[in-house]
Amino acid sequence: MDIARTAPAYRCKPIADVAPTWLALDEMHRATMLHNAEALHDQLDPDAAYPFEFIAFRLTGFRRDYGDDSLLVGEAVLPDLRTLIDRLSKSAPLPASDGDAVTADALAGRLNVSTKTLSRWRKAGLRWRWITPMKGARPVIGFTADAIEHFQAKQSKRVAKATTFSQLSPKQRQRIIDRARRLSATTDATFNQVAAHLAKRTGRALETIRLILEKHDQQQADPEDKLFADRTGPLTARQKRLISRAHRMGVGVGKLAERFRRSRATIHRVVLDRRAARALRLRLEVIPNANFEREDAADVYLRASLEPVKASKHTRLSAVPLDGLPEAMHPLYTQPVVSPDKVRSLFLRYNFLKHRAIVTREKFAHAPARAGDLNHFEADVARAARVRSLLVTWHLPVVLSVARRHLVGKPDNTPTHLLELLELGNPVLIDAVESYDAAAKPRFDSVLTNRLLQTFATPVGTFAKRGPGKARKRASAAEVMQRMINLADESGVHLAITEPAPENPEDGSD
Repeated sequence: MDIARTAPAYRCKPIADVAPTWLALDEMHRATMLHNAEALHDQLDPDAAYPFEFIAFRLTGFRRDYGDDSLLVGEAVLPDLRTLIDRLSKSAPLPASDGDAVTADALAGRLNVSTKTLSRWRKAGLRWRWITPMKGARPVIGFTADAIEHFQAKQSKRVAKATTFSQLSPKQRQRIIDRARRLSATTDATFNQVAAHLAKRTGRALETIRLILEKHDQQQADPEDKLFADRTGPLTARQKRLISRAHRMGVGVGKLAERFRRSRATIHRVVLDRRAARALRLRLEVIPNANFEREDAADVYLRASLEPVKASKHTRLSAVPLDGLPEAMHPLYTQPVVSPDKVRSLFLRYNFLKHRAIVTREKFAHAPARAGDLNHFEADVARAARVRSLLVTWHLPVVLSVARRHLVGKPDNTPTHLLELLELGNPVLIDAVESYDAAAKPRFDSVLTNRLLQTFATPVGTFAKRGPGKARKRASAAEVMQRMINLADESGVHLAITEPAPENPEDGSD
C-alpha cells in the first residue's frame, strides 16, 4: 500500500469552502497555519462540538467574520485537520529537523511494523506532514516526534498490539499470565500494580503487559477464569459525560469513584479534562487594550472603588417615565444613574477579565489542565458575566427612553407597541455592550442611542424574519417580559440582577 497516497476530501463543508483561501497564503503564513493545525489537532475532543469560527481563529490566529455559525463535531474536524496539514505541508515541505520528523520507513523500522500499518494508523488519527529528509531530496511523508507521542498516548493499545505481540512467543505470553494469576491470588495488588510489577520484572513496556492481561480476561467466558474479575474496562465517552454532569450537580468525587469503580485520581482527571474542553470551546472576544499587559493591571481594573452601586434611599435613580409598563417591569427600568466615568471603567474591567481568562486558558491549551488554572479561568469568566449583566441592566432605561422618543407622534403609540420596541431593543443593548470600545471617545449611552434609533427606524416587516424580535400576534405584557428575560438568559445576561455577588480579587474566587 502506498504510504504517500492522496489525502482524502474534507468532511466539513465550512472547512472545505475556505481551505483554498488558506492554501493560497504566502509560505510564511502557511507554515504558521501548519503548526497551528497540528497543535489544534492534538487538543480537540472528538465528542465535543466547536464553532467553525473558533476553528478558523485557532488556525489563522486572527478573527474574521466568515458568515458561518456552524457547529462542527470534533470527530469530523480531526480528519479534516489532517487533510489540511497534508496539503499545507505538501505545498511547502519542511525539513525533517522541524519537529524531529522521521520518514515512514524509519518509523516503521523503529516500531517493527509495516508501512501498511502506518497507513491504517493515519486513518485512526496519526497525523503526518510532508518533509524533505535532506536538502534537495524529494518530499516524502514524515511523522514529527509530538505526532508519534500523541498517537501512542491516544491509541496505546493499538500501538502495543502491533509492535509487541509479534515479538512475544505464546510461551512467553503464558508465563506472564501465570505470574499475574499468582500475584492476584496471593496479594491485594490491583491490576495496575500487577502490570507495573511484571513490566519491571520482564523488561517489557507497561502497556504491553496491560494488553496481554486484558486480552486474556476478555477471552474468558467464566469469571472464575479471569485474572481480575472485578476490573472494569476503560471509561467510555458517555461515562465521562455522566461523571462530569454529576460532579457539576454536586455529587462528590468519592461517590463517583465508588459508583464507577475507579480511583479518585481517575475521577478528578475526567472532571478536569471535561472542564478544560468546555473552557477551550468557550468563545471569548476582547476589545484589546495595551494596558491589560501591565503588571499592575489587576490592581487598576479590579480595584474596590469600581464595586457596583448599591441602591439606597439616597441613590439617584433614572427618571424615564414608567407609565404604560406593567408594574412587574418597573424594577427592571428603574436603575441607578451611574457616571460615564464609572461606566467606562466597568467596560474596561469587563474586557480585562476576559483578557486575563484567555491568558490563563493558554496555559492548558497545549498541556494537561491543572485545577488551579481552571479555577482562575472559570472565576474570571463568571465575574466578567456579572459585570456584563450589570452593564446591560444599568442601560435598560436608555432603551425605554429611546423607545418612547420613537413613538412620539406615531399612530400606534400604545403600551403594547412600547413593549414590542423594548423587546427589539434589548438584543441591540446586549450586542452594544459586547462590542463597545471604552477607549473610544463617544460615551456608551450615545452609541447605544444611535443603534436603537437605527433599529427602531427599520420597517416592522424586516423584523418579521428575525428571531426573538420577529413580528407575532399581540402577546400579553407578562409574555413579552418573559421572552425578554429568556432571550437575555440565552445570551448569558441576567436581567433580574440587582447587584453582583461580592468579589474577592485577591484569590480570583467567587
